[in-house]
Amino acid sequence: MRDACAGRDQGADRPGVRRGRRVVTEGEFGDVLSGLNPATGARRWRWTAPDKPVIGAVAQGRNTLYAATDTRLYALKDTTRKRLWSAEAPFTLFNVVDTAVAGWADDGAGSSNLMCLDRATGHRRWIRGSGAGDITWISVSDTTVTFREGAETTTPNVCAIDMVTGKQRWQYASGRLLGQPLATNDAVYVGGQEGTPFYALDARTGQVRWKTAFGQSDAAPVADHSAVYVIDAGGNTLHALDVTDGHERWRFDGGTFQGVCGRFDGVVYLTGYYGMTYALHAETGRLLWSYHATKPQQVITTGDGTLILTCSTAIGKNTLYGLRAT
Repeated sequence: MRDACAGRDQGADRPGVRRGRRVVTEGEFGDVLSGLNPATGARRWRWTAPDKPVIGAVAQGRNTLYAATDTRLYALKDTTRKRLWSAEAPFTLFNVVDTAVAGWADDGAGSSNLMCLDRATGHRRWIRGSGAGDITWISVSDTTVTFREGAETTTPNVCAIDMVTGKQRWQYASGRLLGQPLATNDAVYVGGQEGTPFYALDARTGQVRWKTAFGQSDAAPVADHSAVYVIDAGGNTLHALDVTDGHERWRFDGGTFQGVCGRFDGVVYLTGYYGMTYALHAETGRLLWSYHATKPQQVITTGDGTLILTCSTAIGKNTLYGLRAT
């Protein structure tokens, strides 16, 4: 067992802040994929790929688990871990959407290629080479793959391609270094450094719907049916913006923020660089509770009201925290 990160609820004695109680369990990274009970953290099952390669990425959707190793991508039935298919596709990052698995793969020569596989069979739909430009920060919706193209020393473009055909729909250049885009079926959201606005672009045409007076941090925005949540370029404020016209519904200040997780049961979750996790009321931005852990990297919600934090330390130890979300 790895040592558990010590956690302490920094908000327990604050007015209006509910306590986030925790269950701590070990986190396994490397050649073993573990399925944990979200309520207790107890291990339910273990899976290793043939020859035990390093598992670099995992996703889940529609009763299927997807595990990417250095050499192959595996699709597994999530209840039995029976292999449904595997493909020679060494993804470094991928997303699963309604009918496809998409991401980028290293071609062995230092270039990254966008690739789309059929979700049911693993057959390749299309592949797009990076050409002379660098491809970074991919975002995928059911209809659109969006990415940043261009080195940091050049003027980067936001490019959108059709999920089915792989053909480019449009590209947009902001004139400054762009942050991570967010693709939805209706819009693409992207910003940049201070002095660069945060944009809402039409997903079909790339035309600007609205823009703000502030930029975007390195953290990707998230959106729901009514608002897009973005950390500004300074990293100290989370803004909730109306998806129709970009007006600010509320803001949350007071930290050095690392990332934001989407709206779940009326709550938005925010992580900070110094180990803080915040639960905010999605409609008002009111702080519900906060929790201190060891540098949260990702927030995952489960169907039973459990909030999972993945955390890492400077010495490479990794821990999963299970919090009761309310």
